[in-house]
Amino acid sequence: MVCVTREAHASLEKTLAENSVVENILVITTPPSPSPPPPVSSESPLHLQQPLMIKTDT
Repeated sequence: MVCVTREAHASLEKTLAENSVVENILVITTPPSPSPPPPVSSESPLHLQQPLMIKTDT
């Protein structure tokens, strides 16, 4: 989860730097309060092993 959050944050920062027109984007930079980690199962669902790709049309 932490790795995904860091990668998403880095991608957002890169996108914001590349695009000069940005409206209505809220970026929360403070870390959330600590919480216990979710349970880990020995087998992960197949869709979680695929890369996350989000495409937006402007």
